[in-house]
Amino acid sequence: METWAEEPWHSFGLGEINQRLETDLSRGLTEDQVALRLKTHGTNTLTRKKGQGPIVRFLLQFNQPLV
Repeated sequence: METWAEEPWHSFGLGEINQRLETDLSRGLTEDQVALRLKTHGTNTLTRKKGQGPIVRFLLQFNQPLV
């Protein structure tokens, strides 16, 4: 499976996307395909950034000149 990140996926038909991703819409991925994609691309997770606490967010509101 190759990467087409620069191509406009929204303009492709369902059949073409299915073919490019090498999957089956009725059966999904096989266990071998899943293992290969996990090894190649990693897990599908997002890392969470540490945010500001509620007190800091409250105080930052007074940093605005119109407040």
